[in-house]
Amino acid sequence: MDHAEIETLRILKLGGSIKAAIPDAARVPGGLDSSHRQLPATVDEITRVGRSLLDLFASRRTLAHSGAHCL
Repeated sequence: MDHAEIETLRILKLGGSIKAAIPDAARVPGGLDSSHRQLPATVDEITRVGRSLLDLFASRRTLAHSGAHCL
């Protein structure tokens, strides 16, 4: 897992979408500053992030297998 994936998971945890044992970061992910009373992510924003990740992983998988022959 890279840093971006970890931050995405932390954002999803903060939004209440997942219940996982992810340690809290020394700083808030994505440069968010809780002292400025920023609102938590909405369901639509979390869904958009999830769909973006699925698209990203699907495109990587397609590129990795594009030279393979189908049976």
